Amino acid sequence: MVRRLLVSLMLAVGAVALLPSVAHATTTTVNVTSDSNVKQASPNSNFGDSLVPPAPNIQAQASATAAIRGYFQFQFTVPAGETIDSVTLHLFAKNTNATGVDISESATGWNASTLTWNNQPGVGQFLANSGAMTNGSYFTVDLTQDFIGQTGAVSESFVETTTSTTALNTASVDDTIAGRTPYITVVSSVHSGHTTDCNVARDANAKQGVPNTNFGTVTNIASSAAASAEIDGYFAFDCTVPAGETIDTATFHLFSKNTDATGMTIYNALGDFDQTTLTWNNAPGVGLVEGTTGAMTNGTYDLIDATDAFAGTTGSFTKDFVVKTSNTSGLNFASTDDTTMGRTPFVEFTSSIHGGSTGICGQTGSGQTAGGTLDHVIVVAMENHSKDQILGTGTDGTTPFIHHVATDCGVADHYTNSAVPSLPNYIDLFAGQHPCYMDNNTTCGITHTADCTADVDTSNADACYSADNNIFNQLGTANFTAYGEGLGAGACRSVNTGAGYAPRHQPTLYFSDLVGGAGAGKNTSCSIITSLPSNLSTIDESKKLTFIAPDLCHDMHSLQAANDGCDSALTSPITGGDGNSYSYTNTYASGCWDGTQNIKDCNVEAGDQYLANLVPALMANSTYQAGRTAIILWWDEDGSSQVLPVTMMVISPFSQPGDGAGMPTSGISNLDLGYTIELLLGQGTLSDNATTAYGCSGCAATVNDPGVGTAGQTGLRSYFHLN
Repeated sequence: MVRRLLVSLMLAVGAVALLPSVAHATTTTVNVTSDSNVKQASPNSNFGDSLVPPAPNIQAQASATAAIRGYFQFQFTVPAGETIDSVTLHLFAKNTNATGVDISESATGWNASTLTWNNQPGVGQFLANSGAMTNGSYFTVDLTQDFIGQTGAVSESFVETTTSTTALNTASVDDTIAGRTPYITVVSSVHSGHTTDCNVARDANAKQGVPNTNFGTVTNIASSAAASAEIDGYFAFDCTVPAGETIDTATFHLFSKNTDATGMTIYNALGDFDQTTLTWNNAPGVGLVEGTTGAMTNGTYDLIDATDAFAGTTGSFTKDFVVKTSNTSGLNFASTDDTTMGRTPFVEFTSSIHGGSTGICGQTGSGQTAGGTLDHVIVVAMENHSKDQILGTGTDGTTPFIHHVATDCGVADHYTNSAVPSLPNYIDLFAGQHPCYMDNNTTCGITHTADCTADVDTSNADACYSADNNIFNQLGTANFTAYGEGLGAGACRSVNTGAGYAPRHQPTLYFSDLVGGAGAGKNTSCSIITSLPSNLSTIDESKKLTFIAPDLCHDMHSLQAANDGCDSALTSPITGGDGNSYSYTNTYASGCWDGTQNIKDCNVEAGDQYLANLVPALMANSTYQAGRTAIILWWDEDGSSQVLPVTMMVISPFSQPGDGAGMPTSGISNLDLGYTIELLLGQGTLSDNATTAYGCSGCAATVNDPGVGTAGQTGLRSYFHLN
């Protein structure tokens, strides 16, 4: 069952209204019901009963005369009263291959014991490619588009093919070795499923040639690009979403009065207007593109996807739009003053109960396995503010989004930084070893051989490298990604001043086992770090660990020079990526540089607004929606010379309000959190690290990887809902 149109609307980048649906969602694991292979070279043979040791595999191979295809199907029942939101396929690879397998639809109804090449259903609509496969590990494929919206009893069938001429294998349901079973994770929730039509409330034209004349009673909403005689059409909606529901999708219905290949473009209007007084000279400005008609056909409704403009909206609202064209002859669609039946312009939107429309974290259910592990952990590193500065009294107006997360997901009590400056905290977190030789203090009892507050370079930073084993090295480069916002091409070891990138906030650069050793042997290719993409849906979810270092503005560090990567003045209120509105006490509209105190809008307000869009974008990824990802917001230190409580919070489908409260007053450290990340990813503990490092002798020994049972570990295991 395919719902591609619905998916294209609901899973568009701006359609983040779906995200809160993980609140009160149910995550179900469903094993393959049956599977079989068909072989072109043996067209009448059935291989459904031959999937037994030593080769219980679903196979795929490309060949002109000896192709092999693997079929598998799922049959299950969605929890009563719920609707499927997302589905992820998990297949266990038995080959390492860069090509991977293609997953396509097939018809249901085949029987594993009778299926042959000659009676197979055939390959239907292509759904996704697996990407590179790694022998001995699971890979995932997003199958949401084939399942979304289904309720009750579900039966879906798929076929596995490949362009590889080498036979590729994934474990079948008959593979009896534990931990190889093919399965899907299904996320479902209660949907009310209302569809509402809301007519245009007012419309008018604005004409450049007569800039002070009102055209509020015409029967056409017009648009023309004629030189010196441009015409723009304005229209607005006053609508109400059903009580307790949130808009999921929206479509404009505009009745065309022209046949034209050019069509019109619809923009957000930057303000409301009065139909009786609108003119060219007082018309609201033109904002972002919200949709295009494509080719228009006279006498029919044009349907334009407006999901980006409406998704996430609740309650009563007003939305204004302006239509423009590149056609110089003029194009028209019917206005509210056209009394001919069946021409009224309107928007149709779908809405549903999202289990708490203002929620960030889920309130029930968990995507964790019985052992408590996850597929993916994301760490977002923030900078230089104590917990009191982020969540203390009077900060509601500076960090409203973070306050929202703390309320909905909890926040860790008594979490403290290890030291100052930033770098030793990053090393602590990922190596389970405190590098006191990097501190701004004398606890090592040695003289520093280099300034570890500076960024790495190729000549004088060897003393700041750590020879310690670390989680990145433990996972291997194939299983983690380190992102740096503002990273310049090939310049991971240099400050990118204009973009705010700082190497000292990239811990991977400081572990000698990752960068090829010290001195001249250091890796200078920068392959260890990736520039943070603007489209966060492209983040590689197959990696177990993702580390994100925002730029020096967005991480709240504050830049140190006038106009150095500075954002424009902040807007308030904003609509976050979760569809909620956030208001800020200070917006610094007079400019971001005050001449004395760094860049104001590169402080906590800018960081909060950044997170208000970053976090929901990360939540949109399929492993999060399947309950298999945890997002950790982590502050490195308070920005002073002290060790003080800092903010650490977990955002996940299984987090609950109040999580993190009552942590041991003895404090929780970066060492505790690093150890917990290992547990979440199913990794063994790091071996004891050496107590010496480049340029350091006589450093004090410190505890590596505190064991389970310590006060900090007990608290964090509870916070992460580990068994």
